[in-house]
Amino acid sequence: MDASIFTKYFLFIMSSPLHIAASRGYTDIVETLLDRGAKIDSLDSSDRTPLMLAVSRAHNKVAQLLIKRGAKVNIEEIHGYTPLCEAVWQKEAKLVQMLLNAKAKITQSHFLLHYVVLHQHYQAII
Repeated sequence: MDASIFTKYFLFIMSSPLHIAASRGYTDIVETLLDRGAKIDSLDSSDRTPLMLAVSRAHNKVAQLLIKRGAKVNIEEIHGYTPLCEAVWQKEAKLVQMLLNAKAKITQSHFLLHYVVLHQHYQAII
């Protein structure tokens, strides 16, 4: 097997440094990476953005920074879920409000409403 093919495949399935920093809540590192040209809406192998990862792990400060720096709030990952879906699943009312204030669209309203009612996460939508 050609080593360059292996390297390209390995890099494809790996997350970027920005994805890793966002998913771990490292606000300072996220800011530094953005200042040095990291692509704010880059996709990992599951089409998740750094914002999606920050929201899925309830890293409010990182999410706020990414939104402030222009992260798109309506990008869907490979299953069609958005950062707003993640915020509802995590029962993070502050993140839900932050995303709605940033013009997040409720693209999967039937799914989100069903999930909220089924799991009694009413606080996430109040």
